[in-house]
Amino acid sequence: MRRRFLRACHYGYDLAQRQIGSLVVELEERVRKEEKGIRELRRLRDGQVNSKLEILRILDLRLLVLRRIIDAILHTMLQNQTWVLKRLMTQYGIRRIDPQVLRRTLDVVVERNQEDRMRFALILDLTTFAHIGDLVEVNLADKSGPQWKVIELKEGKVNETLLGLLPEERGLPDQEGLRQIRDMLGEHASKQATRIFRQRKRLAQFKEIIETDRGVDPQFDEKIHLFPDPVEVENYTEAVNKVCDGALAKGVDVAVVDGCLTLVGIRDEYIQGGHIGVVSHIFFHLTPPKKPCLLSDQGRRGEELKAMAEIPPYVDLIHQNLMAGWGTPLYLWLNPKHMTEVLMGRVRVFVQFDLHRFFDMALSRGIRLTWVTRGETDRMRKLSTVIPGSPNSRAIKAELPNGSEQILLSGFIARAIGDVTSPSQLLELIERYPEQKKKMEARL
Repeated sequence: MRRRFLRACHYGYDLAQRQIGSLVVELEERVRKEEKGIRELRRLRDGQVNSKLEILRILDLRLLVLRRIIDAILHTMLQNQTWVLKRLMTQYGIRRIDPQVLRRTLDVVVERNQEDRMRFALILDLTTFAHIGDLVEVNLADKSGPQWKVIELKEGKVNETLLGLLPEERGLPDQEGLRQIRDMLGEHASKQATRIFRQRKRLAQFKEIIETDRGVDPQFDEKIHLFPDPVEVENYTEAVNKVCDGALAKGVDVAVVDGCLTLVGIRDEYIQGGHIGVVSHIFFHLTPPKKPCLLSDQGRRGEELKAMAEIPPYVDLIHQNLMAGWGTPLYLWLNPKHMTEVLMGRVRVFVQFDLHRFFDMALSRGIRLTWVTRGETDRMRKLSTVIPGSPNSRAIKAELPNGSEQILLSGFIARAIGDVTSPSQLLELIERYPEQKKKMEARL
C-alpha cells in the first residue's frame, strides 16, 4: 500500500512538473517579447509603456507563483531540511529561465521519471533558489532507505568533448590549456570549460557538507561546520491564517505573537493604488504605549505622521515569501482556502518584527542581546546584510547566563519572516547553541 501511495505521489509530481515547465517556458518567452516591446516604446517615448509594464509585472508574478510550487515539491522531497536546501544556493536573487534549455531538460526528466515511479527527478532550474546541479533525484526503492542525489546533465557535443578533456581528478586547465580548447572548439568552449569546472567544484563542496557536516559553503566560499542535531522549530502559521480569516470577514484583523511580532491582515480594497499609509497607521497604534490618534487634529497631525515614519519596519509577508526563495514556500504552511485570496492580492498580510521588544523578551529569559557595531561587522559583509530595524548593524551578540557568547547574523533574524519561525523559537535556538556546539566540537 505504501509503495502504491509513493508511486502515485511521484506520478503527481511528474505531471505537475511537466505542466508547470510548459507554462514557465510559455510565460518566459512572452516576458522576453514584452521586454523587447518596452525597450522600443521607451525609445519612442510612447505613453503606452506603463500599461506594458503592468502586463510584465503580472507575468513575472505568475512565473513566481508557479516556480514556488516547484520549490515546495523540492522541500517535500528533501523533508524540509532547510540546511540542505540552503546549500544549493550560490547567490541571492532568482535566475531567469532559458526556454530552450528548459524544453530539453523537460524531455530528459519526463523519460527518467517514467522508468521507475519510485524514483523522481526534479529540474533545479525551475526552482527560485537552487543553483547547483541540473536535477535532484530521490529514490525510494533503495533497500537502505530513501536516497537522493544532485545530478549534472551531460548533453551536447561540445559538453561531451569538454568532459573528456576535463578529468574529474584535475582542476581548471591553465591558460595554455584554455587556449588549446579555444583553438579546438572555439571561444565559447573555453568559457564553458570554466563553467563546468566551477559547477563541479560547487557540487563537490555541496556533497562534502552533506556527507560530513563540514566543508566550504558554495555560496560564500567560507569554511562551515553544521550542528549535529536537527532542530524542529514551531512557526506562527496559526496566527497568519487567523488574520486571513479576520480580513475576509471584517476587512482588517491583527495578531501578536510572543509580544514582539505583529501581523496585520487587510483586504486590498483598503489600500488600493498601492498606498499603504493605512497599514503604517495600524502598526503605529499597535506599538506600545497606546497613543491617541491625532490625524484629525490639523494642529498636531504632523506629529503623528512624523512618529509613524519611526516605527519598526514591516514587510508584505506573502510578497516576501514569493521573492525570497530561501524561505519555506507558503504552499506548505498557508491554509489552502486562503491561497487564491493572497496570491491574487485580495488579502494582504503584513508582518512587523519589533527587535527592541525581542531584546526585552530575551532578557526576561536571561539572554542579553546587543548590536554588534558597524566596525566589528565589516568583516561579515559577505555573510550578512544590514538587519532591518537595527542601527545599521549586520549582527547581534547573544550572551547566555553561563557566560557563553554567540554571533547572530541577518539570516538568523530573517527566519522570523522567511520560515515564519516564532520569536520564542528563535530564543530556544539561541539557548540550545552551547549544547550543540559541544557535540559539534566532540565530532571534530
